[in-house]
Amino acid sequence: MYQIRQASVSDLDLLYHLERRHAQEESHGHWQSEPLSRQLLSQLLSDHVVVFAIKNQTVIAYGVAADWQMMTAMPLYKKGHAVAKRELGHQGLCHWGPVWVQPQDRGHGLCSGLFEAALTLLPNHYRSLQAIVAEDNEASYQAHSRHNIMTVASYFSDQGQDYYLLNRQR
Repeated sequence: MYQIRQASVSDLDLLYHLERRHAQEESHGHWQSEPLSRQLLSQLLSDHVVVFAIKNQTVIAYGVAADWQMMTAMPLYKKGHAVAKRELGHQGLCHWGPVWVQPQDRGHGLCSGLFEAALTLLPNHYRSLQAIVAEDNEASYQAHSRHNIMTVASYFSDQGQDYYLLNRQR
């Protein structure tokens, strides 16, 4: 069994290590996966929502919910934000991701557990959450769409790769 808790600024070193290690590993070179900078992770921990799933005192999963403006320095997120605004309007949008679950713990509802925890911690002015999932990342798509956690709001392409823009109204 696992516990979910909100991460704090004191978790910066741990989150930075996990993000660096898993961003490239997860993409398998098929889609854009750029690790978040230490500075951005620090801002996310202090001003937004980062949640950890912990089993046996080890972080086995994490998820980030943040205002889109925090993420738009990266081209993929900038394009995803533009699509979200076009499809869903300009007000109250929040980005969900990155999300990482340790491979041996996938398929057990951790993504939805992290997501639901983040929803309860987010300020009320966010009326919806969006995620960008590469079309060929079937495992991530299933994790985000299972049990109607999120639904497809749009599709877009960036640098030769197709992506789903997933959405969840609050």
